[in-house]
Amino acid sequence: MKFLRGLLLVATWAAQVESRAGYLFVSSPGNKTIFYAKLLTAGQESRNEVMMIKKLYQGKELERPLGLAVDSSRGILYVADAARREVLGFRVYEDSVFSGSLSFDGPVTVMSDIAAHWLSVNSVGSLFVSDPKEGCILTIPAQSLKARLDGGEFKEDAKDVYSQENDAPVRFPQGVAANGRELFWANGQHGQEVGAVVRGLEDVGRSLAAESTQALSKDSESAFGMCLTSSRLYYTAREHSMYSLRADGAGRRVTVSNRLQEPRGCAYDGDGTVFVADRKAGRVFAFAGAEPNLAGSRIMSPALEVGDAYGVAVLVTSSAPGSKALTLLLAACLSFVAFAQ
Repeated sequence: MKFLRGLLLVATWAAQVESRAGYLFVSSPGNKTIFYAKLLTAGQESRNEVMMIKKLYQGKELERPLGLAVDSSRGILYVADAARREVLGFRVYEDSVFSGSLSFDGPVTVMSDIAAHWLSVNSVGSLFVSDPKEGCILTIPAQSLKARLDGGEFKEDAKDVYSQENDAPVRFPQGVAANGRELFWANGQHGQEVGAVVRGLEDVGRSLAAESTQALSKDSESAFGMCLTSSRLYYTAREHSMYSLRADGAGRRVTVSNRLQEPRGCAYDGDGTVFVADRKAGRVFAFAGAEPNLAGSRIMSPALEVGDAYGVAVLVTSSAPGSKALTLLLAACLSFVAFAQ
């Protein structure tokens, strides 16, 4: 009985330990493939170790996959395919808590006739898309995305949020990042004139005026991928560098690294780590990026080797590997103890 009570205490403690887990997705336009790897969690090997890579999807539906975005709460991966002029959606499922493998449904075309390059999903599941050729940033509401993924009628088409035609500071837009309140984007051209990084109000379904925007940085002529933490914005630039700004616009730009070769997409895992794809190096690097008051450069650790790595995104699962097993163990212990008494 003492052993069982001890086992009960261990199971209770383990079931209460909160540890995030998830998967890292990487697009490779040169390989026409989406790769993924299971993120290493606390108690496993160091995240500095190169993770095992697997293919999520490689098929005729992919021609030039670029930007990626994940809706973790709904288990959806979005892929921008510039060559097909489409945004594709995959419903992604974890095969088991132990296997580290994924399965998927799809792809389903959720947007078409758009030269999409970069994507972002906000807190309610709406999708934001940059179209450099048309010089605009578009959005499609969460309910319309769900209808399209479920094969139903389209509730609402995509609409411009900001565009060069409406005198917004949008010049060949690249990376986008949305948090449910504000929208950030990178300009691929004329960054020193209108802003390499710009912030505006996020208002799904209505075109917004230029007066609602603010240039956060004019230090670079162009910028590419970007991602948000709770307090900071990270973005990559042409000159082998990655930078960071406070999301509220306060303070100065911080150089995160100037030793990358061709940095492109980045993603935050929600648990302290930022990932950045280096296209020319054929690698994804990881670094600690949760600090609100970032002071200097970060140590970049290789996380994944992917040829022509471009876009990155993180799917955060609701529980750590093994938590379901621990829950079952706890239930069994409770039942056994109750029966023994």
